[in-house]
Amino acid sequence: MNALIECGVTVHQAVSPFTVVGKSYPVGSYVVKAAQAFRPHVRSMFEPQDYPDDIPYPGADPIPPYDSAGWTLAYDMGIEFDRVYEGFDGPFEELADVVDPPKGKIPQFNAEGYLLSPETNDAIVAVNRLIGTGHEIYRLKEPSELGGKVWPPGTYYIEAQSSTGYLLMKMAEDIGLDFVSVDTSPEGDALLLKPVRIGL
Repeated sequence: MNALIECGVTVHQAVSPFTVVGKSYPVGSYVVKAAQAFRPHVRSMFEPQDYPDDIPYPGADPIPPYDSAGWTLAYDMGIEFDRVYEGFDGPFEELADVVDPPKGKIPQFNAEGYLLSPETNDAIVAVNRLIGTGHEIYRLKEPSELGGKVWPPGTYYIEAQSSTGYLLMKMAEDIGLDFVSVDTSPEGDALLLKPVRIGL
């Protein structure tokens, strides 16, 4: 929602459960109405783009797009939404500003290490901050079973230091990431991450 709000889109949030076109929605659901100044941008962020059949002359092959990029934000971020074609109202309040992420969690401080899912974009923020403080971060190259769960390739493993628990607690609160503590390091191949140097 923050990506929309920062572009000037008006976003509402439900303060109690409501029903629209026979479907019930829980409290906290977000509502983005199309009847607003930024309607074209709203549609662009929620609806797929269809490239037209640009045929230069009868019988010719269509001119292909210059790339295969898409910009439907809801699809890129895995957002589940329903499009409603009828006007409706409900127990909504407008969000005055960007929304703080929900606080994450870190189960225990005295752990051998911690796992972090790469599914959240901000995971890379945490990883780079930790590397900057001298932590060793590994990326699993194959599935690994830890803590009663199989973690997929790409999962980050953070080797614990004396300051790790405090740093993770702060990032869980500030960024909204969930860290999972484990008593053993993962088995199998893992890639040690190195600091990134960015050239402009």
